[in-house]
Amino acid sequence: MSHRPSVLFVCLKNNGRSQLAARPFRKITYDAVDVSSAGTRAGIRISGLFAAALLDLGIDITGKQPRQLTYRMNRAADRVVVLGRNVQVQPVAGTPIEVWDIDEPSRRGIGGIERVRLIHADITDRVNELAQRLQPDRRPRPGTRRPTPQLSAARATAYPEAAARMSAVMPPATFATADQRARSCSSRAVS
Repeated sequence: MSHRPSVLFVCLKNNGRSQLAARPFRKITYDAVDVSSAGTRAGIRISGLFAAALLDLGIDITGKQPRQLTYRMNRAADRVVVLGRNVQVQPVAGTPIEVWDIDEPSRRGIGGIERVRLIHADITDRVNELAQRLQPDRRPRPGTRRPTPQLSAARATAYPEAAARMSAVMPPATFATADQRARSCSSRAVS
């Protein structure tokens, strides 16, 4: 029996970025990799905007609770992926740590669901690359649909015309709907 690799995604509060990485990573690796996520200072509830973005992908995290990073979780992982340079994770002997410098669109004045969409695109690029490194022989399941093309946040900044074309995939009416879903997810998480 071969060893099943494990990956731990870590962000500050475990209410957004690490959730945005862990759930899709689990989905694209077909559960062949043990995946978990945590926060160095875990939040109280999942971010409504991030929950809405994942709901658009068919992944429901509205009932999930942020988890606090523990030494045991860190030690059990074969690989720790830190999302953001502002997050500090203590190294554990034998566990490699990758730090992903995730784009923060709010620094450019981009907020709301559009901000989450750009963060998602950046994380998706990185998650796909990590899955390919961990499972080089991975093939898509027969009959699965191809994912919608995404434009990484870095490329969106460098190529604004391409970003405009990508945002045309989701017309403004969809943005309002996604914002409404975010508010709905937030209200469900509070109650």
